[in-house]
Amino acid sequence: MPVIIVDIDGTLLNGSSGIKKTIDYVNSQKATHDIYIVSGRNKSEDAATRAALAKNGVSYNRLYLNPSSTSETLVHKKIIAQKLLTREHVVLAIDNNENMRRMYESLGINSNNFFSYILPNSKSNWKFILYIYYINNILLNRIFKNQ
Repeated sequence: MPVIIVDIDGTLLNGSSGIKKTIDYVNSQKATHDIYIVSGRNKSEDAATRAALAKNGVSYNRLYLNPSSTSETLVHKKIIAQKLLTREHVVLAIDNNENMRRMYESLGINSNNFFSYILPNSKSNWKFILYIYYINNILLNRIFKNQ
């Protein structure tokens, strides 16, 4: 199944409170995508992180936390993404940090922070974003099938 990488802080959660529009989108993709959460949070926060994700109803397949300092977040996320690319079909990375998005894109992973500018109650914006994402996946599937 295709994989979507998702960040936690500022993307899925603000502290322990969920960011509803991101959580709703990620949960809507769970039936057709594996959701891998890749966070800069330290592994020592594993139990608290899992509890916060569960409390906010986040559905996911795997959680990758940072084994070292949070100052090494970019390195951690890049290593995880590179490993995933060797065995998974990663189609999207959702992260609120521009440097992280640039890193994912440098690896050939479509990356976005479209949640920052979608109006919370605008159904037309959601439809447009989902349409663009759907078309992007069709094109990627055609490219990979022809190789």
